[in-house]
Amino acid sequence: MIRMARQWHGLGEMAWRMTLVTGALALLMMGGWRGVAAQITADDFLARGEDKMESGDVAGAIEDFTQAIRIEPSNAEGFVGRGFAQSALQRYSAALDDFSQAIRLAPTDGGVYAARAEVRAALNDHPGAIQDFSQALGLDPALSDAYAGRAVSREATGDLRGALEDFNQAVRANPADGELLAVRGALLFRLNDSRGALQDFDAALRINPSDAEAMFSRGMVRTSLNDKPGALADLQEAVRLYTAQGNAQQAAEVRQMITDMQSEQVTPD
Repeated sequence: MIRMARQWHGLGEMAWRMTLVTGALALLMMGGWRGVAAQITADDFLARGEDKMESGDVAGAIEDFTQAIRIEPSNAEGFVGRGFAQSALQRYSAALDDFSQAIRLAPTDGGVYAARAEVRAALNDHPGAIQDFSQALGLDPALSDAYAGRAVSREATGDLRGALEDFNQAVRANPADGELLAVRGALLFRLNDSRGALQDFDAALRINPSDAEAMFSRGMVRTSLNDKPGALADLQEAVRLYTAQGNAQQAAEVRQMITDMQSEQVTPD
């Protein structure tokens, strides 16, 4: 898979490499070292772009990836790197163009199809995303994140059973991913499988007990199973977690739900 980030070398090597490339670029701009132009390669700009992405300078990374593309327009890595950078800035149409160009240059790279699928999903083109995720998995079945991404797009198009199949595949590959278990639990709840949903939320909360959304969701599942004491306990814990995480609005809404539930318990028939 073409990857935006390469293997990092030691800090010392990275420091001298950055100094060399940055200094050379400065000399070029000043017109002081004619011979350096032949020494600066697309790989130098790719490396510097990746460093800038790592440090959060996304706009600067785009400039370097663009320079790499100008030097070596047949190298898909420049388009992949710039596509990820455009996505980070939510410039999804530009990212789509870059990933599409990368696919033209590297048509057998499943990872690039998966990257374009994510962009298509962000643009609400879920049918297109499903097609790209499927292509990615056909080229590289080990891309377990593509199963999760395709599941989200399938759910968005109303294919709940297909989404569940994909979530099952993703969970098999990543059984310790609490967020993934919680998402599948929510889908199972939509499919009226409250027992299955409860199992997933239990597992998700064992992995991450501070997941406020999973705690709230388990409370709702327990309500559907008429486990009011368990539901109240989960909702109260969700209020505590939301408050600790600074989500005052959600905490207030759940607190009102608790009040309503408690009122129903004491209201005579």
